[in-house]
Amino acid sequence: LKHEFLLPKKAMLDSIRMITTISQDIKIEFKNDTIQFNSFSTDNVEAKTEIELQTGLNDFAILINSKHMLDFLSQVDHDTFTIGLNETTLPFLVKDENFMTIIMPIV
Repeated sequence: LKHEFLLPKKAMLDSIRMITTISQDIKIEFKNDTIQFNSFSTDNVEAKTEIELQTGLNDFAILINSKHMLDFLSQVDHDTFTIGLNETTLPFLVKDENFMTIIMPIV
C-alpha cells in the first residue's frame, strides 16, 4: 500500500452520515491537513463537510458508495481504524484489529 494511516471512527462516521442525507455516493478528498467529504450526485444539491487530520497526502480523492464504508464502520469496536490506499481508482483497504474489508471505488 502506498498510503496507510489511522482515521477517527466517530468523525468519519458523522461526516459520511451528514453527506448521505443528500447522496449515497460521496467523494472523500485527502488533503495535507484535512479530509473533505462532498456529495456526488447528478442533482444540483450539494453537501460538504471536513475533518482536520494530518494525512500527508496532497489532493488524493476517492469516490465511493457510502453504504460500503458505513457497513465497515458498524463493525469497528475501537475509536480508530486504518485505511490503506494505492491509487484513486483502485480498491482500498479498511481495517481494525478484528475486521478487514476491501472497498471498490466508483470509477
